[in-house]
Amino acid sequence: MTSIDSNHPTSPRAMTQETRYSHRLNVNHLIQTASNVLSFLELVDEFPGLYTSPILRNAIRRYKVFWLPLAAKQGRESKLLAAPLDIAWVWYVHMLTPQKYEEDCMNIVSRVIDHTPMNRFQRQEGVHRARYLWEASYPGEPFEVNLSQPVPFVMAYKLQICPDLEKACYDQSRFYYQVSLPHYADRRFLAKAVERYQHYLELRSRNPQISVVPCYDVILIWHAHRQHPLNYKQVTTEMCGTMLQSDDNEANYGLAPTLYDRETSTRAVWEAAGLQFDKPGTKFRGEPPPHRPSRPDWLYAPLARLQYVLSILKIEVLNADVTKTFYVRLFGPNGNLIILQGMKGGFGVGLMNQCVINNEKQHAITVSLHQKVFLGERTIGSCQTSLLSYFDSIYVAGPPPTHPWNIDIPFSGSRTVRLTVTLNAPAVEGYKFKIRQDLFFAKYDHPSLVLSFPQAMLAPNDFGKPILPCEAATHTVIDIRERDAFKCRVVHSTAAVLSAVEIFSLYNVAVASAYSIKSAILPEKGSIEGEERCVTLNQMEGERAMLIRGQKDWGICIGKWQKGNFLNRSAGQVEITFFSLHGAKGWSEVRKYKEGLYLIYIDSSNYVYIDLKRGIFVVSPATQYIPEMIALAFSVSILYLLCKPYTPKSSRESSPSSHKIAKRDKITPMLLAAGYNCNSVPTNVYLGPNACGPLVGSGSYDLDSESGSDWTKRLQSRGSLDTEEASLWFKLSGVVKPSTGSSSEVSSRGFWGGSGGGSSGTFPGGGGGGGGDGGGGGGCDGGGGGDGGGGGC
Repeated sequence: MTSIDSNHPTSPRAMTQETRYSHRLNVNHLIQTASNVLSFLELVDEFPGLYTSPILRNAIRRYKVFWLPLAAKQGRESKLLAAPLDIAWVWYVHMLTPQKYEEDCMNIVSRVIDHTPMNRFQRQEGVHRARYLWEASYPGEPFEVNLSQPVPFVMAYKLQICPDLEKACYDQSRFYYQVSLPHYADRRFLAKAVERYQHYLELRSRNPQISVVPCYDVILIWHAHRQHPLNYKQVTTEMCGTMLQSDDNEANYGLAPTLYDRETSTRAVWEAAGLQFDKPGTKFRGEPPPHRPSRPDWLYAPLARLQYVLSILKIEVLNADVTKTFYVRLFGPNGNLIILQGMKGGFGVGLMNQCVINNEKQHAITVSLHQKVFLGERTIGSCQTSLLSYFDSIYVAGPPPTHPWNIDIPFSGSRTVRLTVTLNAPAVEGYKFKIRQDLFFAKYDHPSLVLSFPQAMLAPNDFGKPILPCEAATHTVIDIRERDAFKCRVVHSTAAVLSAVEIFSLYNVAVASAYSIKSAILPEKGSIEGEERCVTLNQMEGERAMLIRGQKDWGICIGKWQKGNFLNRSAGQVEITFFSLHGAKGWSEVRKYKEGLYLIYIDSSNYVYIDLKRGIFVVSPATQYIPEMIALAFSVSILYLLCKPYTPKSSRESSPSSHKIAKRDKITPMLLAAGYNCNSVPTNVYLGPNACGPLVGSGSYDLDSESGSDWTKRLQSRGSLDTEEASLWFKLSGVVKPSTGSSSEVSSRGFWGGSGGGSSGTFPGGGGGGGGDGGGGGGCDGGGGGDGGGGGC
């Protein structure tokens, strides 16, 4: 441990004085530079080939051979040029090693080329200027290259500068993940980061013998400052006596457990100076998961309820007496008569009738054959035919079949009714999933034995421990047709304070994950100015958070227990909030209803119902994020266990099932799958009031008594029973849609009756039609006939 004397220049008294170098470090300019750096790194991160591949090696060649000489010719005007993205990335990384950058520039062009990070609009103008100069100077070399296509080969070149540049680009590929959460773009947070960077420079200048490990807010500003190579050299030379060099381990801060001792000594230096070292929101958040290839649109559409339009173009009665008249009746899946057509045996009749079918329950048509007799008809038979086998060859958003095909339906006497039909490309009506849980949580010595990429979820020190007990169970998610769709592995560890879920395809490929994140990863409310654009966490108020990932960070789900109201007999509720990290980033609308029903409305294309009581979740038809939605559903159920107060039995605080059982307890499949019976759940009760604040509220697991709006009454009172989201719920959940009568009529049906607190405001979404399932068709028999009813399907 290293201590600093109170009279030392880095003591609290000295550090509060305005540094004489502050005029060199323009705070507003560094804030803008850091913001520009974040935008640039986000753009680079879209092309993982820039981190390691022939694309990167080709970029290094283009940078050394073409860009540096071109920029040098422009003198001071070089700061107005913006390199193409591949070259700009190599340039960025090269400047992070100031001494090597200076030496290489002097060796190649005899001067140090200055640089200024640009925002997106400035970059567009800078690229335009650079393109003109490039094409005039290098007509045989393209200015921009396709970064999504592999490079067949990299041309040889003689310049041998910075031989470690390829490795440096790979090492720096981890950095953006650490600073990609929204609060790093918050102006107040960045202003404080600049202030902490100034303190960091002071500490480096006063303690050259100590390898000072900065937090990631400081590293971001340090990166930004080094993108101004001339100013960086001037300022750091004045402060430290020589230009401050980068740390060889800078790209690996937080990765190696051996850095723990260095961080400990760094913390001592900061605290001795009266400064906070590990500020919330600035710590290492785990190793970035490996890149996943882009996901084709509608990849998971076969798991949805799909609607088809069956067009009947022709009906024939084959192998029948040509002198006789036959009648064919065709009934849709709900029993309605679609076609009643008479014809001579051996002949056909052209038609243009249609029937709406789906791949859940309404996928069978019924055909009955009758023969005309004196004063009536004789029924030959009736046969039901499922069309499921035809569906698999028709894809969502794909072209419809170009040719019709025949469906032959056999009857007695070798007679056959042939239907000539076509099917359109299906429309996705929505997704419904249920859990088939494994009630047994097995014990393991370490989460790395069960998680596909534990480095993303565990702190480096925990990951390096030989023993880190945990428990895990693997559940099955089934789709609307009761088929296995995904495997979900839930892992809990009190030793690591970790709760995680991984979603696997049936090919055992991890496609999404969610895991609890510690308070040091997210900032406090007071450290940011835009709460609507940032995620904060206050664990001392009982808040717990889970990060959901698909191909990249997808969202953060936060749970918090809200005490109930004794006067209206509500037991309280777990309040859920959700911040979307994809698309239009920001807070999403979340509604909590009675009986453990949550609606998370991300946008008009992406919303999900999570029904903790029935163990189902219904997902919007347009979403392309099915694995992430499933991870979100599990996150809500896990957060319910983490946040809900209970009175445990002695020494079993980490097991929710150890609470004193109440008569009204109803442990649902979702809670069982989340880990209700697990003995290693790091709940707020287990962590205790020193970590999570005081815990008050109900100790029962009675979803019926929880706070929340009466869903049906709210919809009826606002005329919203036929919104798109409400229609989807009634169509797929199996819950009977209530009549549009009075709320008392609805209550008498027993559908989420009662009152309670909860959210207010209108139900999200716009208009749309109602919906509901119809009945099925009949079986195959040889019995009586008669005319069917009219109408359509």
